[in-house]
Amino acid sequence: DLARRLAGRLLSLQTAVDAVTAGRLVVALPAAAPDEVGALTRGFDGLVGRLRDEQRLSHTFGRFLDPAIAERLAAQATGDADFAERRTVTVLFGDIAGFSSLSETLTAEVLVRLLNRIFGEAADNLRRHGGVVDKYIGDAVMGFFAAPFCAGDAHAAGACLAALEQQVALERIAPELADLVGLRRGAPHVAMRFGIATGEVVMGTVGASTARSFTVIGDPVNAASRLTGVNKVYGTTALVSEETWRLSRQLVEAREIDRVVVSGKSEPVTVYELLGRAGEVAPADHERAERYAKALAAYRAHDFAEAERGFAECLALRPDDAPAR
Repeated sequence: DLARRLAGRLLSLQTAVDAVTAGRLVVALPAAAPDEVGALTRGFDGLVGRLRDEQRLSHTFGRFLDPAIAERLAAQATGDADFAERRTVTVLFGDIAGFSSLSETLTAEVLVRLLNRIFGEAADNLRRHGGVVDKYIGDAVMGFFAAPFCAGDAHAAGACLAALEQQVALERIAPELADLVGLRRGAPHVAMRFGIATGEVVMGTVGASTARSFTVIGDPVNAASRLTGVNKVYGTTALVSEETWRLSRQLVEAREIDRVVVSGKSEPVTVYELLGRAGEVAPADHERAERYAKALAAYRAHDFAEAERGFAECLALRPDDAPAR
């Protein structure tokens, strides 16, 4: 009889071990008796409790780090060692237009709820196309696209498609804004501006021993950030660098806007405005892009009369064409 009871207790303990091994951390064990098997049971109960605490901690703080980065660092298994490598990546910055004035009209709780709704869509769109959310900076989100998170040179097209899909997402959530901010009238119009640039960066872990960040550092980061602001000058919503356009032109369509000198650089760079996915841009927009290109060429040739006529034709096709205006 004693042997049978002991075998039953050991069987219950083995069943609990199997459940925990399978990832189920909610187990029920009989009350621990004051013997060796009871001591083993109490020890096992304590271990499972600590595992549950670590699981809750991981779930809570895992939301503060992009899952793709967490998996990358876990696979790297570098411990406290620094990790760094050079890679060609595409960097995306997106900020909310008119955020400063918008933030003055909303309570803190409502403002955070609005940001979380917008950034939730942005994060989904980035990840869907192989991107990683690097950080949120006030009303802006920074992400990067690179191997091993996306394949080959797909990083450039991935960033462009994520920006285009975020614009569609903002249109989709527009009807929710009134309820989201608690205003029946005068609900805010929310738009985002994007800057995207491609080039070589240093990718790695940066920071103090007590708090580190997995991020990218280099000219493309600065360029993407600057291009986000350049949108204000031209009245555009998504500007990309020449290298980004070269690598993504099979999947997206764009038009050259201008050559600009961004802050911190002395040489001009050519920037392009994203128009849409390849094959999905309306014929009228194609015609407008062609007329804009001819007008821009005339402008550069100092044929200002011809340039003015060309830009006027663009405005006739679309009166709100801000670059032409």
